Amino acid sequence: MADIQTLFFNGRTKIIEVNGKQMIERVPASAILAIDSNGMVIMVEQDRGSFGKVLEVPAGKVEQGENPLETALRELEEETGYRGLECNHLISYYPSVGYTTEVIHCYVTKKLVSGHQRLDDGEKVTVKLIPFNQLVEMIDTGEIKDSKTIMCVLSYNATRLICGECRKNDCDRCSSIHCDCDHK
Repeated sequence: MADIQTLFFNGRTKIIEVNGKQMIERVPASAILAIDSNGMVIMVEQDRGSFGKVLEVPAGKVEQGENPLETALRELEEETGYRGLECNHLISYYPSVGYTTEVIHCYVTKKLVSGHQRLDDGEKVTVKLIPFNQLVEMIDTGEIKDSKTIMCVLSYNATRLICGECRKNDCDRCSSIHCDCDHK
């Protein structure tokens, strides 16, 4: 059993020691890859302090009493004005296991309706529509460095390459690239 001690807590940030190793305790977060009917990804650009303006998928912390899917859909609507009608889980991951307890849950939605942005006080977000393939290129060239955006885009891209019936690649039913299953 882990020996956990609180070293510092100011109401927002908590530093803990787990078996002699200091870590920052964080609540889970959710991120969402929202793709409209034209294949455009709804992205947000916002100032991230010392990193400057960062282009990223909508995301935020899981609020108390909320599940990660609800968070993803809430953040999408608050930050962009779009509402996701259906949503699928892509992946959950630890962004930095060496110093934080945070886990980020990534989702995708392709059924959207537009509404109104509802930003938090002081939040300045610019909505940008980017073609999906351009986002993949931006990751390849290092233009996008945000881990949750990279995880959403690349995990979604990987699922597009796998047949939903046989879990292999190159299936006529799903346009993957290396499937040799019987159902073709």
